[in-house]
Amino acid sequence: MSPVIYNRLPAIAASARPLVDTAVAKTAADVEALAKTTAPIDTGNLRNSIASDKVRDLTWRVTANADYALYVEMGTRRMGAQPYLEPSLRAGMASLTKALGKIA
Repeated sequence: MSPVIYNRLPAIAASARPLVDTAVAKTAADVEALAKTTAPIDTGNLRNSIASDKVRDLTWRVTANADYALYVEMGTRRMGAQPYLEPSLRAGMASLTKALGKIA
């Protein structure tokens, strides 16, 4: 009699998907909130332009839609960089990695 092997990976993946989706959504909201608190303020337009939105399942986007957002983040030859989005993303990735580790 040969041993019976069950492939439970599809069931495990299906049960983990909602947990991963929740972790990714929370991370996007956290990145948005942190970027808003660390973005420099002049008129408040840059902070008000930062938003997160769901692109598709398990995919979120955090953007700053002010016309000058990239110049503040990266700097210009006349103005030094004042990064707010990239550090927020790095912090978010660290917390996402930790949250995903708890799911497994």
